[in-house]
Amino acid sequence: MVLMVIHWESLDAESADPLFPDWIPSVFSRTPATKRKREKDMVKGYERHNRMKNMRVEKQKQDVTDVILELSSVPDAEDEQQYDTDNARTS
Repeated sequence: MVLMVIHWESLDAESADPLFPDWIPSVFSRTPATKRKREKDMVKGYERHNRMKNMRVEKQKQDVTDVILELSSVPDAEDEQQYDTDNARTS
């Protein structure tokens, strides 16, 4: 009789332990909906943060590329001097 009382008292308590006498596998989550939502929101926030960070990094890379291209298209002082000399000879 005592064993039966202990068994029936345990019905109110859920357990994730498969060795627990009243454990039954379930397809339903034991995590409360509020906790699941909070975890999903945290993941979404983390993903949004990473997307924004990647956008900033790509923007910086593009800015650096633009500056390098702009600098490479500017003639050097020696090139300008040579150009001026060549123009003076042809004139």
